[in-house]
Amino acid sequence: MEASFYRCAFLVGLLLMAGKACARQADNWNVDGMYGELQVSGDMMLSPCVLAMESEEQTVDLGAIPSYRVARPGTRTPPVAFRLKLLDCGSSAPDLHDNQQGGTDIYAPEQPAVFITFLGEQLSGGGQLFRLRGTAKGVALRLSDREQRQIYPGVRSSPLLLDQGDNSLVFYAQLEKGVGELKLGTFSTLINFKLDYL
Repeated sequence: MEASFYRCAFLVGLLLMAGKACARQADNWNVDGMYGELQVSGDMMLSPCVLAMESEEQTVDLGAIPSYRVARPGTRTPPVAFRLKLLDCGSSAPDLHDNQQGGTDIYAPEQPAVFITFLGEQLSGGGQLFRLRGTAKGVALRLSDREQRQIYPGVRSSPLLLDQGDNSLVFYAQLEKGVGELKLGTFSTLINFKLDYL
C-alpha cells in the first residue's frame, strides 16, 4: 500500500514538473530571439542494401577524346570507372542462378546479391550500345562491369555477389565507334539504373 502511494506521488510530481516546463517553453516563444525547426524523415525498405546518396545521381566525364581512338568500327576509348555504393547490406537468398553465364548455379549462403539493369536509349543497329545525343555522330556508349563484361541496354546483369556491410560496385563507360560516318562534336546521354536484389 505504501509503495503504491510513492509511485503515485512520484508520477504526480513528474506531471507537475512537465507542466511547468511546458509553460516555460511556451513563454520562450514570446521572447526576442531566433528559433528554427528540424524536420526528420526516412524510409523503411524491404531491401538488403541502401543505395548511397552520392550514387543516386552522378556524372561520368569521358573527357576530350581524339578522333583516332574511334576511327574504325569496334574501336573504343580507354574505360572510365564509375561506382555505385551500396550501404548496410544484409543476408539474402542462398541460391543464385545465372542465365547469362551459361545457366550455372552459384551457391552463396547468407550472401546478398544484386542484378543491375541500365536503362537508356539503344543505338539502332549498333551492337547493343547506348545511343548518344549531341553534335557528335558515328559513336555510341559502351558500359561494362568490373570483369569487363559488356552491359546491354535494358538487359539485367549477371548477379553480383555482395559482402555484408558496405559495397562499392565498379562499372566502366567507354565511347565506341558506332554506325555511320564519324563527325566531331559534343555528346551526352541520360541512363537510369534499377537494382533487383536476391
